[in-house]
Amino acid sequence: MRQHKILLTALLVLALVCAAGGCGTAPADEPAPSAPTAPADGGDAPTPADPATDTDAAPATLTAAYADDAALPAVYDTYSEGDHSVRALIATDRTVTDLRLVTLTVGDDGSGGLAYTTGEALYRADRLTPDRPLLWETSFAGDLPERAVVYTDADGSVHQLALTISGADGSLLLTEL
Repeated sequence: MRQHKILLTALLVLALVCAAGGCGTAPADEPAPSAPTAPADGGDAPTPADPATDTDAAPATLTAAYADDAALPAVYDTYSEGDHSVRALIATDRTVTDLRLVTLTVGDDGSGGLAYTTGEALYRADRLTPDRPLLWETSFAGDLPERAVVYTDADGSVHQLALTISGADGSLLLTEL
């Protein structure tokens, strides 16, 4: 029975990664976006949106990657849980607010699946910006995620992303709960 739960969990994580666009590759023949052009009436050309401050833009994308001392940016924030085995660099392409690193608990959803519940806030920050990522020193005690990132997007949507390790290549993933 335990092996079935582990297999189901692995399949669930794989399905979530694929649903988030993590499987496959983007088409190589996709045209590059065109530059803004001047309006026909001779007015000023539109200004491209600044992803760090644009509140009407697409939702933010947060990423997690192993932190390599040589590749760390010049400026970043740090949160350490003490004894750690993983140094994860959490970055965003757009400013997000009310950032929290939280504990996760797993339980049965009543239909044989898994249900995750966010718990204690380990770390809080008013915001996370593209020019100032967060170095999170944490650990993984088992196969199931025990930590998550919670944040509020520019449109007020709250997102919860579990910090996991890919079974395919060992990379760090943030998977929407």
